[in-house]
This record gives sequence, structure tokens and C-alpha cells, in this order.
Amino acid sequence: MHIFCRKHPFGWWLLAAAMALILLVMRPQSAHAQPPTCNDAVVQLDNSLAPGVCDVLGLGNACLATRSVTATPRTGAIRFTAPGDQAQLNNIRQMLTVPQKGAAVLLGGSTTNPVKILVFGDTATAPNGGQSGRVFTVRASNGQPTCERTRSGMILQTPNGQRGTIVINGVTIQLGSTVYVVPGADLLFDQDPRIDRRQGSRNRNAPLCSGFDSDCDFGDEQCSRSDRLVWGPFCREDSYQYIEPGLYRVTLYGEGEVQAGATDYGISRDYELMGTQRLTLPGSYTFCWDGLQRGGSGFETVVQARSDGAYVDHITLEFLGQDCSLRQADNPKAGKGAGEMGVMTVYNVEGNVGVFMDDGEQGFPDSSQRLRIYYQGNQAVAMDNSPTDAPYIMDSELVQWASGATGGGLPEIKIGDDYSSAPSPTPSPTPPSRLSNVEVNIDAQVLYDGDLPYALRIEAQAYDPNTGSSNGDGINYVHFSISDPNGQEIYEKDESTAPYCAFGGNDSPCSEQSITASDSGGEWYSGTYAVTATAYTRGGRQASTTSYFRLEFPSRTEDSTPPVIESLSSDPAEVYCRGGDLVIGAQVSDDTGVQEVTLWWRAFSDDVDIPDFEALSMRGRTGFYQADLSGTDAATVQFYVTAGDEAGNEAESSRQSITGNFCHSTG
Repeated sequence: MHIFCRKHPFGWWLLAAAMALILLVMRPQSAHAQPPTCNDAVVQLDNSLAPGVCDVLGLGNACLATRSVTATPRTGAIRFTAPGDQAQLNNIRQMLTVPQKGAAVLLGGSTTNPVKILVFGDTATAPNGGQSGRVFTVRASNGQPTCERTRSGMILQTPNGQRGTIVINGVTIQLGSTVYVVPGADLLFDQDPRIDRRQGSRNRNAPLCSGFDSDCDFGDEQCSRSDRLVWGPFCREDSYQYIEPGLYRVTLYGEGEVQAGATDYGISRDYELMGTQRLTLPGSYTFCWDGLQRGGSGFETVVQARSDGAYVDHITLEFLGQDCSLRQADNPKAGKGAGEMGVMTVYNVEGNVGVFMDDGEQGFPDSSQRLRIYYQGNQAVAMDNSPTDAPYIMDSELVQWASGATGGGLPEIKIGDDYSSAPSPTPSPTPPSRLSNVEVNIDAQVLYDGDLPYALRIEAQAYDPNTGSSNGDGINYVHFSISDPNGQEIYEKDESTAPYCAFGGNDSPCSEQSITASDSGGEWYSGTYAVTATAYTRGGRQASTTSYFRLEFPSRTEDSTPPVIESLSSDPAEVYCRGGDLVIGAQVSDDTGVQEVTLWWRAFSDDVDIPDFEALSMRGRTGFYQADLSGTDAATVQFYVTAGDEAGNEAESSRQSITGNFCHSTG
């Protein structure tokens, strides 16, 4: 996998972050690798969900649909190894599904408005501890689709068009039939580029923008080094509503060595405006589209052959969100951790759908439409201004199967017992009708220093009126659970002695727990949090209450200090062998963190036709960054480095040069 960023000399700059994880790690592999079809997945689900398997399911339960699912319990052990095995969601801390093989059916929502949920692909699902059947955190790996036109995620469905409500990644989804939810990406293209190609001009039937094209029939004819093996599709937000500025990932399937990148040729008149990278197919890369500029024609991928017989027979293109510096997007094993998701896409397969954010934003995609929600860290911060058509995704075999459009589909579920709240206690020997309700309340306080929240104090009181009326009477223990603004559980603790303090201690009022904002190295960020206290009596009964608190962290002081470029060097130092090894290195530091380091270089052999400087992203760790110019054949190489931090401050080094000589081996 490769990433690159490109700084445009006119002042707008493109950040690139990370590339991708597909079901196979991106390195040289089978020349004919293709995304698998969905037929195998559908057949496997049909066989696994045979009559009698997962057709009676307790509310707040998970049922294993296919093997290759791992469930981590909160307490004790659970059996979840064979199709039909069931487990209570409130006792599942996390559930992992494996690409192409793993799937589970969950039953969430409420008794009167249940929601069937199919989790599949390469996902991690965490039910909320206090609302395990209604609130979920779902992440998918940085991978390519589970099968063609289908990315890892969730399919939600209500029976017979009933209404249901589920909260996914901090966003409330109300549905009246079938919804497909994809965390981490919006799949825009996934097919052979020969189908609906441009043919030299815009193809109005192309599934992505104006279509892809090729100077040499995508390698069916021999490509020269100057031919464009792939070019297009000229995507721009003023012509195609589903195009937004942000981070995009391209995966090329085929064979051979290629030079691949992205550009807006209308501005740059070159193929490398957004960077370029040598790949062995199949391979992937990302680029950052900063939006349409004056004189631009839209972004296009440009792929050129660098070996005989190179060809491309399948392309996927995904939108990863508006954040071009998406953390860990280049790690094939990432995508499931905190701050590793930039977008979540909600596709309305059929029926009425509403999508609601905590800040009041809402959207209502019609059938066959999408709505994208954008994230910073783990927090949903914005959504598309309006839904856009997504007929391409609706052609997914797996989505069509789940909706019942092609036969099969999710099983008709008879609702069993309700397990959607806290874990079921041991039944009380006394008939519940003779007992008074357990009393429990909770006080959550945010302590401020001026406008800065610096600590929390959370205390619960609980007693069993059948035993006494003092705090702690008849109570075995109190379980605390805190969920962040996205509904993800971030803290839990059991307290067995009154006063019941969420962060420990034996005094009332409870002791303070210091908190630090995420942008200052802590784990907390602005938003509304939920804290639930569940009291368990010695007789086996329970009661819960939930309180909410809001954190508002002020914006950090603006950073105006640019990075420091401490040194700039080349290896070899003063003279290099033309066509041989040449590596440029720079030592760079910044008080808040280096965002990007870019090498600007040019090579020439006379003083008549001196080219402009070209940009090349430098990579490195612990402050030392490198760029490889090996293979350069010129009498003179000039170079300098620019460095930027997260606040947009930039630094530029002085220019240096190195001389190239012809070297001859002997012996």
C-alpha cells in the first residue's frame, strides 16, 4: 500500500493519508486477483440459516449465522462457535467477523419495534453495555469490499415494514424496512473499467463520473511508457453530487509494474499533481482531492505501464471521508480503533429511513439513495447536505439477498425473551409482585476551572426498600458504565460498598476524577456522555438509571510556530553515480507534531532547459524523513524541503545541489 501527498506550486495543497486494507494485504500477489463475487457468501448464508437456525431470537441476543466469528464476553464464558449458537449482547464486549466467512444475526430495537441486524465482512461490533440491543459501535477494517460492490458492515431490517430505531456510531437511524450501513467508506466504483468506458468522450451511462478510458485498451494492446494505461474519470463536485473534497482510495487489479497517481490535468498539465507511485499489481494508493479549482477539469487517475504486458482488468474507488490526514488509513490491520474512521455511509435499500445527529442535523434518503456522515476522532460532526442516488451499491448481490429481492434473505424471526438491558440476575425466590422496586439514582457533576472542564464526580445511591431505606441496604453491588457521545462504552466499574463512587473511594461526596481533552493527549472530547448505574440486590433483582453530562472543551491556543528543518543531506553526499542510488534525508521537528514533509527537486544536464521543481512526499520516523531519487540520470540535481504542521504553519529549507557523474564498474 502506498500513500503520497502533493503540494501544488500555486498554493493549494493536498494531504494524503493512508491506504487501505483489503481482504488481502496489498503487496505483489496473484496476478489475476479479483474481488470475490457475492454468490459464495449468499450460498453460505442460505445454507447456514437453514430452517430452525436463528429463527427464534431473544431481543438483545446475537445468533451465529456462519462460522469465523469471535465474541469476547464481559464476564464468564459464552458458547458462540456453531451456526445457531446464541449469546446475550449485554454480555458481549466485542464481536469480530472475518472477511467473506463471518456473519452474525442480531435482534435489537424494542419488543414492539424489533430490528434484525446482519453483521458481516471484516468488522468489529461493540454493543453498548447499558443499551446493548439499541446502541452499537461498529468499525470495519481498511479493506476492500467483502465481495463485489459490497463492503463490510451491517444490514438492518424491520419485519413487515414496521418502524424501528437503532443507534450506530453515535447516529440514530429510524427505518421502515431495509438499510445497509458501511463504516469507513463509500464504495463508488467496483468493476472492469472496460464496461461503460469513456470511448474518448463522456459516457453518460458511466457508473462513476464520466467513465474511465485508456490509450491502449487497458493493456489489451501493448502500452508504451508514455501511454496512459488508465485515465479518467474526471470527477468534480459541481457535476456529480456524490463527489466531495477529501480522501480517496484506488485499487488496481491486473498484472505488471505501473506508475499510478492522480491529477487535475486542467490545472497542472502533468500527470503527477496529486502524487505518483510505482506499484506492482494488484496494488492500492490514496490521493487527496482538495476540490475543484478555477480552470480545473476534475480529478482523474493516471496509470502508465512500466513493464511489458502490464494490464488492468478491475478497479475499485472509495471515498474515505473529508479528513485527508485520516489516522492509520495506510495500515491494513487498522480501521477499527479510535479515530480511524472518517465517514459512515447509510444506504436506504427500501422503505422509509431517517438519519439523525445529536446536533439536530437530519436527513431522509429515499430508496436507492445514500447519506454520508463525517467524523472527527470518534465523533460525528456533519452529514451530506442532501442524499444522493446510489444505484451502483444497490446492485450488490448480498444486499439484494438480504432484502429478499432475489429470494432467501434474513430469516423471519420469532421474538423470544428480552435481553436488551443489563445481564439477567438469578431469579429471586420471592414472587416479584410482592416486592417493591429497587431505588437507584445517580449524580454526575462536571467540575470546571473557568471554561475548562478538569474533573468528574459521579456518585450513585441505591437501596432495596424490602430490606431498608438507607444507602446500600440490600444491595450486593452497583455497576457503573460510561458511554461517549457515539454510544461506545469507554469505562465501567463495579462498586460493592456505599457510598457508590464511579471512580472509587469511600467518602461522600465522591473523589474527583481528572479528565484531559483528546487534543491535549487525553481521552475525552466535547459532547454528551451517558453514565448508567445498575444496582443488583442480594436477592437477585436489579434496577438501572441513566444520567447525562456534557463536556465542552475550549479550542486550543492557535499554533503559530512552524516546524524546524534541522538538517538536509543527500546520500551520496556531494557526487552520485548517474542512474545509481540517491537518497535525500531531512531532520524535522515541531512542538505540536509534523504533519507533512515534502521534497522539491529537479534534475537537468544543461543550463538551457531547466525544469520546474517537482514535489515528492518524504517518509520517516522519529523526526528523520527520506525520499528515494535512485535511478535519476542527470548532471545536476537541485533540491529543497518544505515541512508543515497540523496548524498549517510551514517551513522551507535552503536549496542544495549534487553533481552526477558517469560511473563505470571494473573487473
